[in-house]
Amino acid sequence: MQFIPPMRLACIEARGPIVPASHAAWRGLLDWIERRGHNHPGRGYGQAYRGGPMMLPGHQRYAACIEVPSTWHPCDARYATITRSSGGAYATRRYVGPYSNIGGVVLEIREVWLPKSGVYIDPHRPLLTIFHDDPRNTMPEFQRADVCIPVSVDRRHNAREF
Repeated sequence: MQFIPPMRLACIEARGPIVPASHAAWRGLLDWIERRGHNHPGRGYGQAYRGGPMMLPGHQRYAACIEVPSTWHPCDARYATITRSSGGAYATRRYVGPYSNIGGVVLEIREVWLPKSGVYIDPHRPLLTIFHDDPRNTMPEFQRADVCIPVSVDRRHNAREF
């Protein structure tokens, strides 16, 4: 487990099934960075929010984020939202390989590691993925990401929606 401090992030969100939503959010974020001439920080943060009781299965909210660039201008608020990530305790696993396979890492943590750990998924915080490499410049087999599942010691937080 690892404690991840809250961060100030610039995000673009998309909704829908997680894979298309994440692709749409990242396309939007990378396009915004390029169009506005922001410095690319080299590290990205993906936040997957579980659906609420009124959300249809398979339709989640996904936010593609970077730390707020030093070149941020108030007009950027038309494209991206500034938010503060929740931070806290996470079950974290380093993954090396194609970003498209990250769902398998989430499943492994949830199904294998968590039941033996004595902690539970915290449904009040998003799943966080920290992307260390730009997939446009890094071969898929060398892409690195930290998959971070929010956890709690509270048994009532035994959510399995991720």
